[in-house]
Amino acid sequence: PRGVSLSPLPIVTGHEGSGVVDAVGEGVEGIAAGDHVVLTFDSCGECEQCRENHPAYCETFLMRNLVGRELDGTTCMHDAGGEEVSARWFGQSSFATFAIANARNTVVVDKDLPLDKLGPLGCGILTGAGSIVSAMDVQPGRSLVVTGAGAVGLAAIMAAKVIGANPIIAVDLHESRLELAKELGATHTVNGAGDVTAEVLAITGAGAHYAFDTTGVPAVIQTALASLRMSGVLGLVGVQQGILKVGYSYDLTVSGASGFGGAHEISLILNFDNSASAEANRRRGRYSDCLKMFR
Repeated sequence: PRGVSLSPLPIVTGHEGSGVVDAVGEGVEGIAAGDHVVLTFDSCGECEQCRENHPAYCETFLMRNLVGRELDGTTCMHDAGGEEVSARWFGQSSFATFAIANARNTVVVDKDLPLDKLGPLGCGILTGAGSIVSAMDVQPGRSLVVTGAGAVGLAAIMAAKVIGANPIIAVDLHESRLELAKELGATHTVNGAGDVTAEVLAITGAGAHYAFDTTGVPAVIQTALASLRMSGVLGLVGVQQGILKVGYSYDLTVSGASGFGGAHEISLILNFDNSASAEANRRRGRYSDCLKMFR
């Protein structure tokens, strides 16, 4: 639940870091001092999920990212008095002058890119845009409803606009967020205080092809479900705030939309490899268009 930490206090948090490499450890390849990098979540690279390019589902994800300790229970950080301080939050603890990260969650980026704006690529943009482009594979001309127009939801909306989804419906309780969502690509906005399902059905006719929830609120997730058409696809990335009960019969796919490729997806966004597969380059091209909007 929100407000509850799995890590003992005090702790240095920070999960969307970007910066310049000061030094690298023994055996690290492809990263050098002076490189500009973006940090994302940590993963082992060895478990079945990681081998199948689903590092967000790494079998040691919890210990590596949300406990503030190394896998052996130690910490790399201490205060001036020598007392332990929890660190390695999200594999980085980037709310600090220096951060320690692994090669797996460190992505080298072009030095011409605005480093001070790239941090959110490691989580918020990766989650929002990555879910739309990769995990959910939203198609041009298909309808999408996004519940929650915060950073992740807005990243999803921008990606959906680039892809050519239509209509793109943003749902939130705050009019200021809905106004921004419309500026960034939403074709329609719905205030969550009203009858969201009825409004989505009125806009789409048979219901949305895709729904993407960033709130984690069970009642909102149920509303997103009810707003889908037959065989609709639901993506869930919000930290769930209670037990989700589905009391209806739906013909749909529930997609764990956080299961895209982590650091690999950041590379797809920022780099191009002529030797890559056609599918990878198709996704990379869509990401490149997204990045133009983020600059």
